[in-house]
Amino acid sequence: MDLKILPLEGISINGSVLAFGMTRAETEAVLGVGETVGTRCYYENGELAVDFDADDRVAFIEFLGGIDGNLQPTLDGIFVFSADANEVEALLRRKNCDGGETSEQGYAVRFHAISVGVYREITPDDVREMIAEMQASGIPTAQNEDLLADQRRASHWATVGLGRAGYYSA
Repeated sequence: MDLKILPLEGISINGSVLAFGMTRAETEAVLGVGETVGTRCYYENGELAVDFDADDRVAFIEFLGGIDGNLQPTLDGIFVFSADANEVEALLRRKNCDGGETSEQGYAVRFHAISVGVYREITPDDVREMIAEMQASGIPTAQNEDLLADQRRASHWATVGLGRAGYYSA
C-alpha cells in the first residue's frame, strides 16, 4: 500500500486523498467502514486511526503500527517508521521551518507549524540506563534479545500523527 503523509492536508492512500475536513461518509468512501470508538475510527487492523471533530469531520490522522506494522507511511520519500528516529525528526524540523515545537524528553515531538507529531515508548537514553543497570547487576548484555529489541524500538518512532492546521497549537 502506498501511503504518503501530507502535512496540513491529510494522507494519500494509493493515490486517493483522505483530507482534513472530510466527512465521515467521504472518509468511508476512501477507507471503508472502520471500528468506531468515541470520536475515533480505526482502520487496517487498528494501525490507522482517524479522529472526527464535533461536526463529524476529519481532524486528526494517526498511524499506530510502528516499524513492525503493515502500514509504512512515507514523508518526502522517507519511511517514517523504518528510518532512524533522528533522521525523521531532522526532516520534520526542516519542514516545520522554526514554526515551534514541543519535545517530551525524546519520547515525543510535536511540530506546531506543520501539525505533525511523533511518539515512541522508549528512548536511546533509556536503553543506555538499562545497560548500565544490567552491567552493575552482573547481567550479560551481549546478544541479550530483550535489550536488542529495546534498542530497535528506541531507534524508531512508534506512531506518527498529523492534524489539521493548528491542531498541536491548541
